[in-house]
Amino acid sequence: MKIANPKIIRKGALVGTFDLQFPSGLIVLGVRLFEKGNQRWASFPSREWTKLDGAKTYSPILEFASRDIADKFQKQIVPLAEKELLENENAPSSAIEPSKQDRQRRQWSGSDGPNDLPF
Repeated sequence: MKIANPKIIRKGALVGTFDLQFPSGLIVLGVRLFEKGNQRWASFPSREWTKLDGAKTYSPILEFASRDIADKFQKQIVPLAEKELLENENAPSSAIEPSKQDRQRRQWSGSDGPNDLPF
């Protein structure tokens, strides 16, 4: 998997966002890295909606077919996301937020090696 367009946000449990390319070529835009306590996890984009009582909630747009696949995904993507987001946290903002030209070129980073995820 490869990561592009990492952006530190640090708002509540949200650490930042990034785009993710799977070995199959599928690209998911706006994946989020969250942190609570000493746990971190990645989350696909979701749809926000408002309940009748006015409370905001979120519905998933994408999900894995099994818990096993989801766990494998977390084990592989969280270290990549940490590397791309957190190692650059103290860098100048231009190093964190790519230019329009960089986004268009999709400067991907991450593993090109074997991947045991089915996508």
